Amino acid sequence: MFQLLEENYSSVSREIFYEDLGSKDFVGLLMDHANIIQGFTTIALRTRHPDYNVLFSGDTIITPKHWGSQELVRGFCNAAGSFLATSTKPLYWFLISKGHRTYLYLPLFTRKFFPDPNSQNEDLAAIAKTESMLMFPQYYDQEQGLLVFPESRGELRPELIAATLFRETNAYIRFFRERNPGFVRGNELVCITELSPSNLKGIAKRWLVRGMSSNVIQAAV
Repeated sequence: MFQLLEENYSSVSREIFYEDLGSKDFVGLLMDHANIIQGFTTIALRTRHPDYNVLFSGDTIITPKHWGSQELVRGFCNAAGSFLATSTKPLYWFLISKGHRTYLYLPLFTRKFFPDPNSQNEDLAAIAKTESMLMFPQYYDQEQGLLVFPESRGELRPELIAATLFRETNAYIRFFRERNPGFVRGNELVCITELSPSNLKGIAKRWLVRGMSSNVIQAAV
């Protein structure tokens, strides 16, 4: 997992990687036919708020040769559905994005999300602010909705940065760039959406519903 991190990001350290990993509850792995890890995501389940639960995604990477694969999304949605089925509270996905590929999951798979160039979604913005202040009080810039680090905790390598800087045809990528111009230095855009059958669409909705009727998480534990 750390090798994948080094291949895709600059300024990474084992210390920060293990610190982040130690704060998570689950890891989702994308494996190829030879059982070699080609991607991963780290997940923490936060249940402290009386009105909702939160799934927080940490480091998430897929090797470039497997871009386009939705297997990691399938596993995440199955797990989210299993979490959702264990509580009567709404479940929100809190994610931080230092590259446009992670942000694009939101318009691709969800109906309502924050930040969205087409809607203020103030209810989601309030939850994003609350969770950011709880999890990252020393790094959270409330005005910009960003995590800003005094020293880089990892930024995309130059060839991957170029993919964000020079994509002009996609409005969501332009919006990501405008909201997080410091992504080149590793700044993270705070994002949030509700994980529910009514808010997800396409294959993500189908996989979430399937997870709600399974015991994915129980089996993992």
